[in-house]
Amino acid sequence: MVQIRPATLDDADALAALLADYLRERHPDHAGTTADQLRRDVLGEPHGQRVLLAENGGRPIAFVAWDAVYDMHWAAKGAQIADL
Repeated sequence: MVQIRPATLDDADALAALLADYLRERHPDHAGTTADQLRRDVLGEPHGQRVLLAENGGRPIAFVAWDAVYDMHWAAKGAQIADL
């Protein structure tokens, strides 16, 4: 069964591996982002970017990262997806 939960500092290695798989497929010349960079810049506090991790049987299989946004024209909170 797939479970979805917020990513934590402990997920940095798994998230870096998932991101590396994505980058190899879509941007093969990209150097990637290390687990240490993710811990520092994304998963640590306080950061605006949020990450949800999908797991199947406790194994990370996917993620979505987004930033909170505010649309001043419509006076509405929302999100902008950075990676899926």
